[in-house]
Amino acid sequence: MVFMRDKLIINNKILNDAPESTYLGKRLTVNAVPFGNNFDTGDLENIWVVLVAGSGDWFNYGVQSDVYHAYQLVHSQGIPDDHIIVMHPDDIAYDKHNPTPGVIINALNGTNVYEGVPKDYTGNDVTTKNLFGLLSGDSELVKQGKKVIKSNPKNRIFVYLMSHGETEIFVFPNEILYATDLVNTLGELYKQNKYDQLVLYIESCKSGSMLANKLPNTWNIYAMTASQPDEYAAQYILL
Repeated sequence: MVFMRDKLIINNKILNDAPESTYLGKRLTVNAVPFGNNFDTGDLENIWVVLVAGSGDWFNYGVQSDVYHAYQLVHSQGIPDDHIIVMHPDDIAYDKHNPTPGVIINALNGTNVYEGVPKDYTGNDVTTKNLFGLLSGDSELVKQGKKVIKSNPKNRIFVYLMSHGETEIFVFPNEILYATDLVNTLGELYKQNKYDQLVLYIESCKSGSMLANKLPNTWNIYAMTASQPDEYAAQYILL
């Protein structure tokens, strides 16, 4: 299946004329469980959304803008902010190159997708340790005043990871998320009965390698990646 979507990478000198770059890749689905229309917003208490932008800096504008757009989408469906956890470097809205400080878009002439985005984990808090902790409801993070998923066997969780990647690695600002660590964390969530259904979407180069042939069918996880295990996710950027 071919998946095409538009990404906007902009430069302050050509903001009005910047074309949308095209991302071309293939979706890889793993363990396609029959959630169907059951994954709705009818039971908000048990629905959790985790959105992660693993790359910062102005050059990676598209990474954070996509995560901000994802926030706007789920927020518009009535999911409250206390059930949406956003992890992002948060370093482009007021970057010196941004001709519209405080405004971030992810489509040509689009609306400000940065507006209202929670700052749950930003800057140096964008780490794999915190990601694993918030997924498992780590009490230490709670003591620090951080938002975490409240463990519940009825939870339905959506996790979106967006960054760069290579074979079995996903890039965080100052470290690497390895496929084995991600899968082991998912396994612990399953063993500890911390969710009912979990949907995971990873967007990066070779993102398929993070999950292919690694998730047991019994875990009730539906996973999708933006590219095949050996496929680069190309961006064409006009500077």
